[in-house]
Amino acid sequence: MTPVKVIIPLYKEQLPLAEKAALDNNIKALSAHPIVFIKPEGTDVSGITGAYPEAGVMEVTTEWLGTKKGIAGYNEMMMSADFYGMFTDTEYLLICHTDAWIFRDELKE
Repeated sequence: MTPVKVIIPLYKEQLPLAEKAALDNNIKALSAHPIVFIKPEGTDVSGITGAYPEAGVMEVTTEWLGTKKGIAGYNEMMMSADFYGMFTDTEYLLICHTDAWIFRDELKE
């Protein structure tokens, strides 16, 4: 079982410069752990994910992530057993948004 996975939700095809900088920083800071982008079905985020070939990409329904339901859909996803069921091989998840800045990796602690 994987001790921890870093999950990065993407719901738009391009990121503002500040979010790109944060994402770059966070991927470097958390590179000791598996990193997975989640994206809405049918959304082309290859312009973002292509810069991080070491990271995986998983699709989720547009009901959960994207503009269809907005934050209400995201909240449903966070409360859904089906979402967490996608990661049964993992003990802990760190959900790291593109507007967060990780200063150091303390996940093992």
